[in-house]
Amino acid sequence: MAGVPTAGRPIGLDVDGICLFSGGLDSLCGVIDLLEEDSERRLCLLSHHEGGQASSAQQLLLDELNAHYGGERIASRRLYLRPAPANSHQARSLPRPRENTTRSRSLLFLSAALALAAAEGSKTPVYVPENGFIGINVPLTRSRVGSASTRTTHPHFMHQLGTAATAVGVSNPVYNPYRLRTKGEMLAESRNIELLRRLAPLSISCSHPETARYVGRKQGNCGYCFPCLIRRASLAHVRWDNDEYAYDVFAEEDCTILLNRRSRRGADLRAVMAGAFADRPDRDVLRNGPLPQGERAAFTGVWRRGLAELRAWLASGACGALAELLESRS
Repeated sequence: MAGVPTAGRPIGLDVDGICLFSGGLDSLCGVIDLLEEDSERRLCLLSHHEGGQASSAQQLLLDELNAHYGGERIASRRLYLRPAPANSHQARSLPRPRENTTRSRSLLFLSAALALAAAEGSKTPVYVPENGFIGINVPLTRSRVGSASTRTTHPHFMHQLGTAATAVGVSNPVYNPYRLRTKGEMLAESRNIELLRRLAPLSISCSHPETARYVGRKQGNCGYCFPCLIRRASLAHVRWDNDEYAYDVFAEEDCTILLNRRSRRGADLRAVMAGAFADRPDRDVLRNGPLPQGERAAFTGVWRRGLAELRAWLASGACGALAELLESRS
């Protein structure tokens, strides 16, 4: 492979790294830590812009980060990625069936980050800030294996991505600084915990932040999807769990809705109850893919501690039907 072509003039953004920035709590924590770690570091924050609550959160946080650190230290690039329709300029015709999920979006997003980094120089790193518990994403139940459990930051996927990029001449390193930390540990060990605590309520961790509008509730973090449940457990770990959610699992009326087996909204909460309180063997940590040689024990520890954060949070505020269910599983 010829690799990345060289240019006669600089084509990069004059930054020291590319950091994925979703507007969620992990990416916010990552940006703060990276900027605090080196007062001279300049970052490009790469976001996926599709409108709605997540994009609004990105802009709010960008404004706050620029105000705190100065615009000269932060560059922002917001992309809109979606499956392209067929057109006459494509070298190969697209298959007739269209992909209507977002499963490939993460790969496109990471590829865009690598392209930006390569334009800056072969040693410019890409940072992918995501907690290790979600990174390995051990399926909560047997029904959640396969494509039902994302592997976007799984260490095996990250290794394969790096191998593929190197094969085509892109050697930029890709790092997840939190691969061996839970989300709660990320927050507790922040390099600027005061700033993180102030900005955390502006972040959106939710997998579907607009759906609450269909039932007349506040849009934003829904409170019942898996990312929201992990978010609440991590915030409880540092005693910041006082944000407002469309559904509150500790409110008796909402809990009754979510624990109803006919409710699709409660599927993640019920899966957490099944997976976090079960007696599971260490080998389950391999269900989403192989782990780096010599690090299985470390990743098993992250998984166990992440489950413990979920259990501690649920036990701290459960009432009514949820408390009864917890009692039956203890």
